[in-house]
Amino acid sequence: APKPVPEDSKPAAPSERPRRAKSASTVTLEQEAQALWQAGELAAAEKKFREIVRASGRTQRAEFAYGDLFALARQLRGTSGQVAMWREYLAVFPGGQFADDAHAGLCLRGPEAAREACWRDYVERHPRGAYRAQAEAALAQAREGQGDL
Repeated sequence: APKPVPEDSKPAAPSERPRRAKSASTVTLEQEAQALWQAGELAAAEKKFREIVRASGRTQRAEFAYGDLFALARQLRGTSGQVAMWREYLAVFPGGQFADDAHAGLCLRGPEAAREACWRDYVERHPRGAYRAQAEAALAQAREGQGDL
């Protein structure tokens, strides 16, 4: 007959195991962030979404949190807040699912003197991007403007 296993050497039951930081905790953070946002507590909601980004690394959950952060940044700090958030996002997810929009947003709202270079970079990084026609039009306009000098 098998020997009885001493009580202290049995594997812990799932409820007794130490919890690892995993998606369940970020789901709770997301629920808290959404509730704060709906209550109008934008700065507190932003902090919660930033916690999700920190806890989630380079995952889809982090990208979705950035999507919410884009909107919150605009509500809290206007266009300058959005621009800063797009830059932050692109530093972490240069090829992410929001990269096309974030990069185009930088080109549209960036300094006039940097727009041509921004659109050139956009076309290079997103050759089939949603803003390709707009980028090409801006580049053509910049070329025409240079011919007037």
